[in-house]
Amino acid sequence: MRRLMAVVVTALLGASLFVVAAPGPALGAKAPLTCKTKKVDGKSFRFCKGVTIPKIKSADGTVLLDADVTLPGKSKKPLGLIVMLHGLGASKSSYELDLDGDTPEPIEGTGGKYHYNNYWFASKGFAVLNYTARGFHEDACLDDSVESTDGDLELYGPSPACAPQLDSIDHEIKDTQYLIGRLVDGTLLSDKSVEINPSRVGVTGGSYGGGHTWLLSRRNTFKSPKGTKIKIAAGVPIIGWTDLVNALMPNGKARDDFIPEPDVEQRAAETPGVLKASFIAGFYLSMKQASAEGELPDYIDTWKSRFDEGPPYDDPVSVDAMNKLLSKRSAYYVEKKGAFDTPLLVIQGFTDTIFPAVEAVRMYNRLTEDDPGYPISMYIGDLGHPIAQNKAAEVAYMNDMITKWFNYYLKNKGQEPAHEVEARTQDCYATGPGDVGSLYRGSSWEDVIGAPDEVINSPSSGELQVDVSDPHAGTLNPIQLEGVASCPTTDTAVAGGNVAIDSEPLTEAFEMLGLPQVAFDAVPSEGDMYVAMHLWDVDPETEMQILVTRGVYQLGGSGLPQDEVSTQLFGNGWTFPSGHVIRLELTANDAPTFLAPGSDTGTIDISNVMLSVPRPNGEPVATTALPARVLRKIGRVTVDF
Repeated sequence: MRRLMAVVVTALLGASLFVVAAPGPALGAKAPLTCKTKKVDGKSFRFCKGVTIPKIKSADGTVLLDADVTLPGKSKKPLGLIVMLHGLGASKSSYELDLDGDTPEPIEGTGGKYHYNNYWFASKGFAVLNYTARGFHEDACLDDSVESTDGDLELYGPSPACAPQLDSIDHEIKDTQYLIGRLVDGTLLSDKSVEINPSRVGVTGGSYGGGHTWLLSRRNTFKSPKGTKIKIAAGVPIIGWTDLVNALMPNGKARDDFIPEPDVEQRAAETPGVLKASFIAGFYLSMKQASAEGELPDYIDTWKSRFDEGPPYDDPVSVDAMNKLLSKRSAYYVEKKGAFDTPLLVIQGFTDTIFPAVEAVRMYNRLTEDDPGYPISMYIGDLGHPIAQNKAAEVAYMNDMITKWFNYYLKNKGQEPAHEVEARTQDCYATGPGDVGSLYRGSSWEDVIGAPDEVINSPSSGELQVDVSDPHAGTLNPIQLEGVASCPTTDTAVAGGNVAIDSEPLTEAFEMLGLPQVAFDAVPSEGDMYVAMHLWDVDPETEMQILVTRGVYQLGGSGLPQDEVSTQLFGNGWTFPSGHVIRLELTANDAPTFLAPGSDTGTIDISNVMLSVPRPNGEPVATTALPARVLRKIGRVTVDF
């Protein structure tokens, strides 16, 4: 059995406007998906699936893909199509209703499927494609002798193309394009009356599916096997990534007030960051367990092993991994050719530790800088992977935005979206499913996020020690074996070897919205060290504190002084109550969330610490409370990787 998984990838640019049309099925071949009538809540639908699973051979002929299509009961006109893309290690069923259990789900769905499932969208007049991404669960490998485009037998062992490829533009993205093309050509379904409008295709997905959706927005025009031109007319990436290197190994240089050049070579030359160790371990386990063949490509296994070893990352395997992560799996660095811009509703979580707000803001800023009229809206709130709460009211708000987006861009139905930015604060003090934070709205990110207030400016100094024993480390780990990681709360003790600096007690409530900025001088005793930062809301009366946000900054490899380090934390929306204290804690060892330092003897001298906290612009907008019935139907939502 090959070595276990890893999580990093990338390679060359250069795709043409239309991908080369893949060969179609043989003339007269039987359609792989059989359609039958289904009754749900008294309404008729057509549900199309393979008699044996899986049934659809991929364009490269290496894997059978497991797919379902859900249709309205009747359709006189060509249908708009919505493709729903699942999270890492999940399957086509993630966004399909369970109609076979003891209590069949209603059309409107429950939990995270509330107004976000195959029958919900079919009830609105769309065709819906759900399929299991390459190499997972019921997919079947046909030919493991064909190497992945990321395989390299000089660096790695065998890397079959039929296995999961971690959202590669060479494999998973082409799979989605091919399945869409088969639907447009009319060769996928037994019901030949079904017509799909090739100019009315939408894609959406969360996490792994969110990154996939971002990539399809860059590969948004292509041809079906029979040569019909297709375009992605609407996209909704949810809690995904646009720079996978930064998401997995942040170096502290990503910012919401800077637009980097979309140059792979320049980006790859940056100092690599600090591995989000507990998340990567979770990703690894999820991929490994969900792999249809029980194995992963050897390049993924090798990358995982190499990055677990820690810096410096200047060897051939690390360099290859960084390049392939950026150029093949990071939408920011994937070139888009052609004039058509896919309208995007971007949904991200302030409190999502693995894919934080900057993953959306980075791309939003670039697209609107290049074209101020780009059709894009963005919502950022308390959503996503841990430590997000995913409260029912916020999930419902998000999912109803998605329905309106697809209705307009795929059916010309409803009012044109205003192309605004919305940001919502987190509320950890009121814990009910309807107790969401304040909502702010503006014409742009800069219109919503105001100028920062300096709340800490301390000339005092201290020493960080890598052998620190932090009693809060387990609580701060976003991946918990039991319970949930939302709103991490601890006592106010500061571990010896960490440095904490407090504001004066607040004389009135202080509302934060955005990415706080931290600056300090650092003198490390050796190379490849990092400084991690925790922003706390401290209640002096109870001597308890809640984590508001965190961040990390990778120092250089030389061990030389780093004057005036400036970085941003992951960000949040938060109200610090009157009388509370804003605390900034710094540490040189943030394991197990981040990779532990390679040395257990290093120190970092810290001085001149400054914290600036952004405030919201304007007043919050009014929103309508959801009925208790709906809140109960949604409950608490968890997110697939």
